[in-house]
Amino acid sequence: MSYENSSAKASRLLQFGATAIVVLSLGACATAPVPVPKADFPEITPVSSAVPKECAALLGGWAGTWPYGNFGQLRLWVTAIDPSCTATYTYNGRSGTETITKGTLKVPCGGGTCYFSPSGDGLAASYSESATQRTTFGRIIPAS
Repeated sequence: MSYENSSAKASRLLQFGATAIVVLSLGACATAPVPVPKADFPEITPVSSAVPKECAALLGGWAGTWPYGNFGQLRLWVTAIDPSCTATYTYNGRSGTETITKGTLKVPCGGGTCYFSPSGDGLAASYSESATQRTTFGRIIPAS
């Protein structure tokens, strides 16, 4: 039988409690689907079986809010992806094409580049001009 003094027990309980809070907070951050009126959906071309899965995972609509700046909710629509992983997209009202590299789509934004990569049920998003500007975009679904 091992005995701990009360201060060691308190320290272990405090560490456990802090860990539990972090784990529960991360779990609460799961990305919920974002309902958008069907009329706002652009035409999305289904991918062929020749498109690699890491690229196909980006197809569809995504919405998120950056933690810094007053941008409100922004939408990324990836409307087509060809077998070479070239994606056609619209982000914040601007359209373009870009090759998805190692599962990441790079999109010009705010004087820099936004990076979008599948992460769980959403897209992890980061901004080239700020190490702290990170968020998760949730999948857009038709509003009922």
